[in-house]
Amino acid sequence: METVTTDQMAEIDERVPEEYGITIGRLMENAAYQLAAFIRDEIETNEVTVFAGTGNNGGDALAAARRLSLWGYDIEVVLADRDLDGQRKEELMILEQLDVPIKTHEPEQTYDVALDGLIGYNLEGDPHHPFDTMIAAVNEHETIISIDVPTGVDADTGERASPAVEPDHTVTLAMPKQGLQEQTAGKIWVADISIPPAAYETFGFTGDIFTDRSLVRYRP
Repeated sequence: METVTTDQMAEIDERVPEEYGITIGRLMENAAYQLAAFIRDEIETNEVTVFAGTGNNGGDALAAARRLSLWGYDIEVVLADRDLDGQRKEELMILEQLDVPIKTHEPEQTYDVALDGLIGYNLEGDPHHPFDTMIAAVNEHETIISIDVPTGVDADTGERASPAVEPDHTVTLAMPKQGLQEQTAGKIWVADISIPPAAYETFGFTGDIFTDRSLVRYRP
């Protein structure tokens, strides 16, 4: 299966809204559904701690928390920062209206499963406060699912920062990131978030990996 670099994925993320009218909000909603459905279908739990950063991974995490809450899950959201904008702010407001417990930096509940939406493919250097302490909190969970790329893992090289999340599963979005070829991300799944296959043609990629299903196993 073909992989993308962070530069290639950033270009695709920029082009898709401009060329196809598929907004970031729509992509985020698609990602949230895939993440929530993965937890519902693959993980035996009804309690999830959702860790959300301030970027798009955080938005994906918050939207997934909303869906899981509506499906009857017990959810606690742990934020890196309450000062959010755009789609992330909207998702936070909805969670507040749904009376989902929301904490900052540290969880209050003791749940077995964590969803890691702290930092995606834009990691630069070692995670700083509060992400370092939040990563430690994520790693205390029995089962960990990372969104797109585990927090603290370089999406191009697979190198681990200090500290880094140690996931059991990574649900990577649209296409596998190059660094996930290294043994740093647990079991890897690739989720369809509705990016047109033609958007990848600039980089010489061919075919649609989601012809038969919308969630594909990349690596055992």
